[in-house]
Amino acid sequence: MLHKDDYLEFTDEGKLYLCRIAGYSATNQCIDVKPIYAVKDCFDWINSTNEAMLTGYWKASTGHNFVATNILFSKLQAHIITVSPIGKVYKK
Repeated sequence: MLHKDDYLEFTDEGKLYLCRIAGYSATNQCIDVKPIYAVKDCFDWINSTNEAMLTGYWKASTGHNFVATNILFSKLQAHIITVSPIGKVYKK
């Protein structure tokens, strides 16, 4: 079961990415995902982050970043992870 603010790890073209669940769209069966370090949206995060820290997956868009659940968990092979307060990642 997924909850808002859970962390996910997924793979796209062989690269690993970390994200946070920011919300859901139950009618469209989509999950709103944001970069793990983003507070508001992808646009603000990309504009205020050093280019060396950017992963290249995220697009500078404001608002929601919905991804269909079937794509997230089948094509992108997403799975839940735990992140400690000091930033250590634990895979389940």
